[in-house]
Amino acid sequence: MLTYGLKRGTKDDLRHIDSVPKGLVCDCVCPHCQHNLIARNGGTKKTHHFAHASGAECGKARMTALHMLAQNILASEKELMLPDYQGDYFQTETGNIIFDEVKLEETYTIEDKQFRPDCVGIKYDTNNNPHYLWIEIFVTHEVGEVKEAYIKDSENACIEIDLSDMLYTDYTEDSISKRLSVNKNDRKWISCPKYDKIESQRKEHAEQEEAERQRIEKEYREHQQEIRRELQKEVVLWFETKQSDLANVFIQRIKSNPFSDEVKMADVLIPGFDFIAYIDNAPKNEDGKRVFYTLLNYYYNKVPNANYSDIKRKINTFLYIQDELSAEEKVKLEELISLRILYILERNRKRFYDVDIDDVYKTCIKKYITDPDIRNAVMMVASVFYHHVVGSNARNFGELTQEIIQHQPSLAKLYLIVIDSQDKYPNDYTLDGHNMLAELNQFVETHTIEANEHVNNILKDCYEFAFKPKVEPLESPAHYEPYGYEKVFARQNINDAWAKLNNAFKEQSY
Repeated sequence: MLTYGLKRGTKDDLRHIDSVPKGLVCDCVCPHCQHNLIARNGGTKKTHHFAHASGAECGKARMTALHMLAQNILASEKELMLPDYQGDYFQTETGNIIFDEVKLEETYTIEDKQFRPDCVGIKYDTNNNPHYLWIEIFVTHEVGEVKEAYIKDSENACIEIDLSDMLYTDYTEDSISKRLSVNKNDRKWISCPKYDKIESQRKEHAEQEEAERQRIEKEYREHQQEIRRELQKEVVLWFETKQSDLANVFIQRIKSNPFSDEVKMADVLIPGFDFIAYIDNAPKNEDGKRVFYTLLNYYYNKVPNANYSDIKRKINTFLYIQDELSAEEKVKLEELISLRILYILERNRKRFYDVDIDDVYKTCIKKYITDPDIRNAVMMVASVFYHHVVGSNARNFGELTQEIIQHQPSLAKLYLIVIDSQDKYPNDYTLDGHNMLAELNQFVETHTIEANEHVNNILKDCYEFAFKPKVEPLESPAHYEPYGYEKVFARQNINDAWAKLNNAFKEQSY
């Protein structure tokens, strides 16, 4: 409803419905269309309001009245709350301003274009120089992009006040006055030459800093790439010549600064941290082994946000192989078991997205233990220990257990000991509806089994804590829970193994 009418013959003298006589004698016209109004303010049942005498409706009457009231209040009270300046690089809080003068609908010409702000607030400085602030009142139309660009180019300070939500309220002069002098969240700077200059300077400075940062970063990357290329040449030389002095250089570089932002030795020695590729190419000797375990120590055992404590323990328990094995057998055996662990690590880290890891693994293990019986026996027991059958020529644990019964009976007792020593959840040993673990227990109970001492010794040395003698026998085929002392032993074994490993690094020998 229209509650303000324009006094006939004036441009901005708005009258409230309750301040004029009833009917046509109110002597008011519509603020927008200038047609005669009737004041309907004589009763108590209906809300007092103006109506067009012709009976027609004017959809823009309330909008024009609100706009005009805001102008009149600014002109009379001369007080306004300024918006905060919120640039990308410069922000500052503002407050109220009291103008010395406020002009309405003043026309300005800028580059042959005329602009007429809703209001212009004028503030004089100590030298009596005027400073102007254009004020746009947004009720139904906000400042467009073209107009905003011209205002900024003219370097005139200008703000826009959004009163569009008041159009749907019973606004009064008092509510509009409070809105203009108190609220700062409904207005924004269209142009503020003083602050815009600071914003521009800071933006330019930030862009220069970013350009300089990118330049330094580019130079750093190029420098690192050059270092990487030189190191990779050394790696190739080491792979070809198998020189121990180069191996020592790599070990010292890794140990001195393993996690710096400089070129990481692991990435140079093992592009993409592909340990399988490293094992394929590195020298199969004591130097290759020492570099391998140094990398493993500094880059896998100390990776943050990853809990591979069990895997660390298993790695460190087979660092020292029994004396009767040749040096080459020691290297091959350690590489084999390490490859198994690293395969699990890589699989967990999802590093091999485009590689058939199972085929790669099966191909690699054939290179490290040439005796197929020893290799298959080790992989069968290791598969149970690491909960994965890859490399054991079996599709599942039921089939693996069946293979033990039919073709590797000398492993049967060791196989049961490994199962019983696990400190994880049990595997599924079902095959075609048969409980192969129960059949294995029955096989052990009903047959005289001759052990393969050579294989037994290898496995016991690799998994010393797993083959620790039990104080009591297996209770049943379904009993997988470890005995309490084994976990204590495992913790002690970790400390002992790392102490030995550190000493080995210091002495540079195994």
